[in-house]
Amino acid sequence: MGKCNNPVIFVTGIGQTWASLKGSDDYCWNLIPRKKEIAFKDFNLKMYFSLAGTLLRGLLTLVSSADFIKTKTVRDLFSALLSCCVVDESDSLPENVCLKIYGSRSFDKLRHINLLTGEYCDEYEKSMLCRVYRDIPCKSISEKIGEENLYCFNYSPFSDIYADADALHETIKDVLEDQKNKTGSKKVVLVPMSMGASVVNAYIDKYYSDETGALDGDYISKIVSIVGAWNGSDGLSDLITFNTGENFAQQIKGFFGEKYSSVLSRVKEKQIEKVFGSLIDGVVHSVILRNTSFMALVPKERYNEVIEKLFNNTNNKKLLDVKEKSAVYYRAQCNLVNRLLTLRDKCSVGVYFICGYNKHFGQNSRDFDFLSLFKSAKSVNSDSVIQISSTAPGARSAPLGEAFEKEGRYISPDRSVDVSQSPFRNTIWLFDGQYHEIGSNNTAIKLAGDIVTGEVESIDDKYPQFNCARDVSEAGELLEKAKIICESRKVAAAKKEAVRIAARDVERMLDSVINNPEKDSAVLQALKDEISTVLI
Repeated sequence: MGKCNNPVIFVTGIGQTWASLKGSDDYCWNLIPRKKEIAFKDFNLKMYFSLAGTLLRGLLTLVSSADFIKTKTVRDLFSALLSCCVVDESDSLPENVCLKIYGSRSFDKLRHINLLTGEYCDEYEKSMLCRVYRDIPCKSISEKIGEENLYCFNYSPFSDIYADADALHETIKDVLEDQKNKTGSKKVVLVPMSMGASVVNAYIDKYYSDETGALDGDYISKIVSIVGAWNGSDGLSDLITFNTGENFAQQIKGFFGEKYSSVLSRVKEKQIEKVFGSLIDGVVHSVILRNTSFMALVPKERYNEVIEKLFNNTNNKKLLDVKEKSAVYYRAQCNLVNRLLTLRDKCSVGVYFICGYNKHFGQNSRDFDFLSLFKSAKSVNSDSVIQISSTAPGARSAPLGEAFEKEGRYISPDRSVDVSQSPFRNTIWLFDGQYHEIGSNNTAIKLAGDIVTGEVESIDDKYPQFNCARDVSEAGELLEKAKIICESRKVAAAKKEAVRIAARDVERMLDSVINNPEKDSAVLQALKDEISTVLI
């Protein structure tokens, strides 16, 4: 394919779109608002009494053998508490919610747009681009192809997946229009991340022609997936169906720490499940089930189970509409691999996957640690949020702690993952022990950049198919301190040289495409030790 000169569009994940209340830009949230002033903004006296009553009923349920909780009341309360996330019959968020949408503006333009107000600004720290770089660690890619050729498609996670697909289609056309006087490109590179893969899947489903085997407009040159949810998440399916593990109640007690453990130790496990099941039911039915974007995160193998449990007894018009649209997306999941293959083989669309593996659900995940409470957590091989068979279509994985009998080129060194049967086996890269938030792994980010520019086309180029996790989040800070020391007149020459040598070792480590957590940590520690002996 050669060097790629096409613009890149990042398709964001679940928590990478920010929102605020109109007329109140002093507070900005992603996913759900966490300020009590927002959560309780529409509460009247009656609702406060209802909340107090529900809390009392929850306590009574915990200390008794009965169930005092009223399902409808809990659902209504969560609808009120999370009103900023509840869509109406037309899949629209409340009018007073303002989404920070990047649109088809390139990164160099986002640099001068205030995130909160949308107005022109010269303060980078307040700009949309500053927020993009915090959410997407793509500066190395930006340095390769230029901010004027990078774009970011974002959307509300509380939405209709096919409306998002339409918006992506329009964004692609707008980006190519924007590129006319830059590169003149006729195609773009899509880089879906996490939930963004489900949006790209819906886009492929809606704009793919079975008759021609091509996408409308033939606008895509490559799809570079980074921990993409192509087939949902077993962890999320467990959550929304309240499919708990054997030790759920015990884990809940540990989840709340020592402060409440003595109190919860006196509570019957069955009652704990009743109360927490009621809370999850409230969130699921008031918010999650109203969005096909969330239902698109149900794996196709779990679709019938989820639909039967959560939708079959409802007469709610909105939920029936979501159920119908979810059936359309389910068929898209079933057709995905064949369509990607046709796009690759007939339309020369490059298809690549970068994944993490060997984590249980919730492990080392700052935002999704609650997934460790559910049934699939300790058995399904995942990156802590999404199972391998979803991030790497066609891949197989042994249950955590187990291994396949055979060895081979496409089988991980510990024999826990086998991509030999995947039709994309030559364009799948996996990082052992890497959790879902992959930004601290500079090797994975460099790999994505090299795929985008055409420097890497398969597992035969430069990067090993199976690598280790890496966390170099403190490396930049250490190198900056080393630079200050080496430029200081107050530090002895011999000490400067020692710091300089240790810093060069860190830089060499960062340049290496082979990750070795033990050696990486030793190199970082050596620089840290040298710096700690210097007083400026």
